[in-house]
This record gives sequence, structure tokens and C-alpha cells, in this order.
Amino acid sequence: MEIQRAESSRSPLLSYDVEAVSAELQSLLSESEQGREHQFFLDIIQRQGGLALELGSGTGQRLLPYLLAGVHVHGVEASPELFSIYQARAQKLGLLPTVHRQTLDRLDIPMLFKTIYAPTEIFQHIDCVETAELVLQKLFEHLELNGLLMITLEVPSLQKLAQPQGMWQFVASAERSHDKARIVLSQASTHSFVDQRRVILQRYDVLHVGGRIESHLKELALRWYYKHEFKIMLERAGFAEISTLGDFSMNIAADGHTAWVFLATKKR
Repeated sequence: MEIQRAESSRSPLLSYDVEAVSAELQSLLSESEQGREHQFFLDIIQRQGGLALELGSGTGQRLLPYLLAGVHVHGVEASPELFSIYQARAQKLGLLPTVHRQTLDRLDIPMLFKTIYAPTEIFQHIDCVETAELVLQKLFEHLELNGLLMITLEVPSLQKLAQPQGMWQFVASAERSHDKARIVLSQASTHSFVDQRRVILQRYDVLHVGGRIESHLKELALRWYYKHEFKIMLERAGFAEISTLGDFSMNIAADGHTAWVFLATKKR
């Protein structure tokens, strides 16, 4: 089913593009965003010791608090818009984080890590299965012996997939401090069970004081994986001692969990 596009009467935003608007909203939403995922990764990174690497560091919503807590962690982020916000936030906190400006399929960092972790949806943005397997090999190569990989995958719940395809739904909103404009995110999606793939059209409406509305569209694809399928992919990349935990707990993944965290170790 085709997704209806945003209304043509809405004027385009001329000062910056959709990636900048998306990054800005992420930054506004992440200022107070520290939940189970944040603490789950922190506990395991501290238990592992050594240097950690965060994939898809975004605006620094996880990594900067880790640095403030004294954790040794680097980041990887390819988006220049997110990286710019990240740098500004770090500067305000008096931090000098090490963030590698690279894509995951071309990861090439001249050091090894004790822990590498991918927060929610980061790995699922890799739309091609062959590229996903290449990334897993790259991650294997960047781990120390006995190093730990943690990858979070969102579970494709039947409730979510049963929703009408192509219909707009409200997701989140936040107000900018400098001009009091509100950024509202809505999205509509379609999916294929055969391809295990969701295509999401996101609409960012900037609601200015005085009633002017500017809209921006962004399309992205997310691929989902099933438990045994992803375990085989990890094994092919060389990983061992693979386990799957549910909802950022130490419980084995089960029906009803909305997120799976795959833990895998480099043993050779």
C-alpha cells in the first residue's frame, strides 16, 4: 500500500534539511532519556573493563553520560548532523570524546575493544543482508580476544505488524528553546513478511509560533531478524558463546519481550 505524502500546502524548510531536523528532535528527546537500555549496557561495560565502542552514537545520549561516569568508551557516527550536535553537547559538558566518523561497513579503527555494543535499531538500519554480514565480520576483527559484542534487535511484534499499513501515526514531539517552535514527528510504514523489512516514511512538522508549518519527509528501511537466523550469522562471522536476552534484563529472550540483546564472544 502506498503511503500518502505530506500535504502540498505545507511549505518546505529552507534553512536546513530533513537530516538536521531529525537530528535536532533526537537531541531534544534524548536530553532526559535514560532507561533500562542505558543501565544495561553500562553494567556490562563496567564488568568487562577495558575500552568499549558504541555503534551509532547519535547525539551522545548514551555515550556522554558514560564518559561522565568514568567509563572508557569511543563512538562511531557517520551522520554529520548528529555529529555536530554531539560535539556541541560534549563541549558544554567539558568533555573531549573520541568519535570515529565512519560507516559500519567500512569500519577501520587502529585499535581493539573489549566491548562493542549496538543500541536499539542501529544494526537494523543496515538494509542489505550481505552488508550486515560484512559488518559483523568487521566487528569481530575490532574485538580483543574474549571481547564481547552486544547487538540490540527490535522484535517485530504481531500487534505492530497488524496495524494498517500506510496510515500516519503520531510518534513524538518536543519544543525548541530558541524560538519556541515545536517539532512533531509522525510516521507511516509498510512491511513485507517475506523480506523481513519495514519501510518507514517519517514526517517532521515544524510548528512555528504564529501558525506557520513546515514539513520534511524522510524515508528509511529497517530489517528484522529472527533468533536462530541471527545466531547463524554471528557464528559465520566467527563468534561463539552466543546468548539472547530479553528487554535489557539478564532473562533469556521469550515471547512478550519487545527487544532482544544478542551477546556473542570472540574466542579465537
